[in-house]
Amino acid sequence: MRISQPDAPNAPVKAATALTLVIQEYQIKADEFHKKALAFRTATLEEKNRLQKEWQEAKEYLDSLRMKIDTLAALEDGLAQYRTELGIYDSEERLAKMRTEKHHPTTVLRKNLIADRDPPPTADHVAHHIIMGKGRWRKREMTRVRLRLFDCNVRINDPRNGVWLHPDVVKHWATPDSPIHNPLHGFNYETWVITNMKLTLADEMFLNALKELKNQLKGGGYPKEILQPKKADWNGL
Repeated sequence: MRISQPDAPNAPVKAATALTLVIQEYQIKADEFHKKALAFRTATLEEKNRLQKEWQEAKEYLDSLRMKIDTLAALEDGLAQYRTELGIYDSEERLAKMRTEKHHPTTVLRKNLIADRDPPPTADHVAHHIIMGKGRWRKREMTRVRLRLFDCNVRINDPRNGVWLHPDVVKHWATPDSPIHNPLHGFNYETWVITNMKLTLADEMFLNALKELKNQLKGGGYPKEILQPKKADWNGL
């Protein structure tokens, strides 16, 4: 993805990452900071008192932005490295590494979601793998889906394969349309994933199907069956 850098600090950034947006904000605030410093030279005593307070507040805010930029830069570096680190292998070795990559605990997915401008809605929300490692109930079919994901060059902890869910509060204020996490990973959930992630889809269509599942989990379009006890005759639609 290419980013078109704006000509001016106030111009919108195309395809901006969280880091790009914060750097842009820093540039704007730094300009304001220097303008206040220049205004201080010719200000009256009353104006100087006001400007001194504003200058100190601006300085503290810039300091906090620098820390935020440093954190986001580290997170984006981690995501970029995660997406490319297997490139040192040939195709057969790469696939073997991706097949054996662990997906629990969700620490890596959590970090990658944050780096992808998708922070947790609250501290209690957990990062959920849409396509899990190998499944629990329908392991053979789920493993095939996971391998198809790898064929599209998307690893298990890629943020495209993740969504934030609350563990147990139904209709939580931050994610009112999403299912709770704890009942997922049941037989019906795996059926839903297997049915919708068709192995015969072309790469782009397969990833679009994954995006659609993510949107349904976020926006409430998922079938109610994924939270219910096992229904062996349910077709996943």
